[in-house]
Amino acid sequence: MIDGVVARKNGKLTLFAKVGQRMGVVACVLMALGCTDDAEQDFKRCEQLDKERKYEEALLACQEAQKKDSRSPFGQKAISLESKLHDKISALAQEKAAAAKESEEADALETANAKVVFNQVSTPPNDPQGYSERCMARNRAYENSYHCEPKDPSSVREGDAFPFKEECMLIAKNRGCMPFYEDSPTKLFCCTK
Repeated sequence: MIDGVVARKNGKLTLFAKVGQRMGVVACVLMALGCTDDAEQDFKRCEQLDKERKYEEALLACQEAQKKDSRSPFGQKAISLESKLHDKISALAQEKAAAAKESEEADALETANAKVVFNQVSTPPNDPQGYSERCMARNRAYENSYHCEPKDPSSVREGDAFPFKEECMLIAKNRGCMPFYEDSPTKLFCCTK
């Protein structure tokens, strides 16, 4: 009547076979309930740190989750989140670098403005030397000419033909001006306003 695990009688499962089948299902359910994902705790910590924008710490937590069980569902989620964290860390680093560069440029411009001044030399209605005409000949938008002069003439070294050249070039660039002479910049600039 009983043949191995399953016993059939006239094509139907017998009582012993049905009980055995149900016990197998119950055992599987109990095993599944007893199994835990070793990566779960670290992954949840990783998620929380990510929400708090603590990307470096979140990355370490995700890596720890992967070490514990990279094949589990939470281990797989940690792998996916780690990739996104790398992108966030990179973007944050770029933002910080851009902010630092912007701050550095602002400081350099402030220093330059403390050393030199741009004085208007000519405009189209008042152009005795023809500077405005020559500026407009290069580009119609550049109709005014300016001289870049040191604020304190006593700070100029003797024999320096173009004192504070770097500062003048920086301010000119910031104002949207171009050198009057393209090939050899001087203290004279063409500006739009």
